[in-house]
Amino acid sequence: MSSSNVLTIEKEVPEDVILLNATNATQFDYQIIETSTGVVRMSGSAPVDQRLELDVSSLRSGIYTVIVSENGEVKAQQTIRL
Repeated sequence: MSSSNVLTIEKEVPEDVILLNATNATQFDYQIIETSTGVVRMSGSAPVDQRLELDVSSLRSGIYTVIVSENGEVKAQQTIRL
């Protein structure tokens, strides 16, 4: 999910759905929260059809919780180490 400077968030959908909805992007909201302090270090919204790549080079090394939501519903939550 993460390399040294880019965090990639991918939408998991069946292949036939991707083909049918290739031009219909979904709006995702994301937050990257520093786990030790609870402070939101990055947040935003982006239209995502299959993949969102975030430049996390400005974040210091540490452990973060990534939360991705769609229409106000949490779709994914994962802890990462940078």
